[in-house]
Amino acid sequence: MRAPAQWPKPLAVAEEVPPEAAGRTPIFFFGTLMDRDILAHLLGRPVGAEELRPARLSGFRRVAARNASYPVLLPDPEAVVEGLLFLPGPEDVRRINHYESDEYRAELHLVDSGGERLPAWLFIGREAVLEAGERPWDLRAWAARHKAGFFALLDEWMEDLPSEDPAG
Repeated sequence: MRAPAQWPKPLAVAEEVPPEAAGRTPIFFFGTLMDRDILAHLLGRPVGAEELRPARLSGFRRVAARNASYPVLLPDPEAVVEGLLFLPGPEDVRRINHYESDEYRAELHLVDSGGERLPAWLFIGREAVLEAGERPWDLRAWAARHKAGFFALLDEWMEDLPSEDPAG
């Protein structure tokens, strides 16, 4: 019997992406936010293709959550997750943190993009909230089945976004 894979050690862990990451440290998207329409809806602004760049995260695999339509990451030393890097502004960080806050925590990991290895924030599912399944998660399959109804869910989740950043 093979021992369970250990989580890759993060460079940092936080409840959410720190506000000071805005304009400095990218966020690695591996799930629904790889869809530009969903990301633009969340951010409340258009997102240009040039704002997203391909990246790869080693040491994890992406699987569908058992109790949600979106993915979670599991440790897997032999796997690589394809995703996108996004350099957020301050309002972007605030909105993304609010969206991810109940089900995920932020971790800083090294990712590969454009021939360089750089730190990026990503969201790891909270095991008490999101149960990982075994089935791989695919953005195209998710979009075909769930995207149309996801905008209403997104609006509902963002209803209680504070109008201002209390720290700022």
